[in-house]
Amino acid sequence: MRIEPVKTPARPAPGKDFFLPELCLPQALLVLVVLAELLVVILVLVEPMRAGFDWR
Repeated sequence: MRIEPVKTPARPAPGKDFFLPELCLPQALLVLVVLAELLVVILVLVEPMRAGFDWR
């Protein structure tokens, strides 16, 4: 009796419209980090100041 490996149907490779970036590339990682930092800055600037805060 001979045992053969199970053949799985080949899936097509993801095309250019694939929504997840290749995070092993330095450029993609840089863009992700810069966008995350920009989001943090925007969220900090949008947050309203406390009414009881005194600058004196």
